[in-house]
Amino acid sequence: MHKLLLVSSCLAAALAMTPVAAKADVVEMGTDYFTTLTGTYFNFPGIGVVDFVGSPAGGPDTEIQRLRDVSLSGGTTPLRMLELSLVSAAPVTIGGFQYNVNVGLNPAVPSTGSMQIFGSGAGGTFNSRLNVNFDASFTPVGSGPAIPTVAGSLPLVSIPGSQWSPTPPTGAALAIGPDSPIEGSPADLPYNMHTGLDRGEVDFFPIAPLTETHPSGAQHVVGPTAAGGLLAVGDIVGLDPLLYEGTDGVSVFTVFNTGAAATINAINGISVVQDPTLGDPTDYANMVGPLGGTCVEGNVLAAGDSCTVAVNFVTAPWDNGPPLDGVTPFDLTISLNDGRTATATQYVYVSDPEPASLSILAAGLAGLGLLRRRRASRRSEVT
Repeated sequence: MHKLLLVSSCLAAALAMTPVAAKADVVEMGTDYFTTLTGTYFNFPGIGVVDFVGSPAGGPDTEIQRLRDVSLSGGTTPLRMLELSLVSAAPVTIGGFQYNVNVGLNPAVPSTGSMQIFGSGAGGTFNSRLNVNFDASFTPVGSGPAIPTVAGSLPLVSIPGSQWSPTPPTGAALAIGPDSPIEGSPADLPYNMHTGLDRGEVDFFPIAPLTETHPSGAQHVVGPTAAGGLLAVGDIVGLDPLLYEGTDGVSVFTVFNTGAAATINAINGISVVQDPTLGDPTDYANMVGPLGGTCVEGNVLAAGDSCTVAVNFVTAPWDNGPPLDGVTPFDLTISLNDGRTATATQYVYVSDPEPASLSILAAGLAGLGLLRRRRASRRSEVT
């Protein structure tokens, strides 16, 4: 008996001295905030090469979300582009008239892709591919005939072996927030720097410049957005999981102050009108009630702090409309009393229930009714 106790004690001591295996290195999901750099261009058929800069200058004009935690053994995460705002570096001449060219995302077709990440907790390399679905609008400088908006799709691929680091670049804008205790929680998405990360988890910062190209004549060069400004990021609701007609919900903007403390001056610009050009106008999401969240006009937003703006919405009732999703944009502009502003758009995609889904639901309801009738019949037999 004493020998058994001695052996058990030695085994326990040995296990106590054995180092616990570290959790496999994982890159935390999050949002990357970029500013467009010199060298960005697009070759428009019939117009030629147009150089672009970010709009607003110096602000985050490109926002990309990494939607999944990624193992550093070559794991892959889906990508979703939330923001793209570019303007031609100089007016372009079309038919003898000059135009400014603005490029933004086409909300009717989400811009998605994937990224594969390699390395260790100290950094490494990555490869990405992003299908950018864009709208290009032409604004005359002075006089000139109207030119319709041009919609296009452009797969952009990062230069192979692009590098990343777990440490933010000096002077970069940081959207700081707590790591969710739930692994893979979308609550981690708005941030590019997470506090309280578990052992083996790291954040992801591409080493600038990050260049994505397309062989047809396009290039987008970005670097980290500089600290000092105001960041805002919105949700995309109704893609995963699908949001069907007849469902209510809430969509949330997160606002980050990467500069000095200031007072929230105004929160406005929320659009509640379904644009029929964005799909099926009968599949809408209308805002209801006042705005919610922790961003309040008149409150001070401290340096490095964040707050939220919540939009409650209701969707259209079920109908027999065309099999085309409707897209409702909610646009936010928030300003501080020192003149800094931030804008963001979040999209609510509303779908018609698929016939198969309706059939399953009908069968389920019918089965539930039959079950209730059987139970009622049995109770009557007993009595």
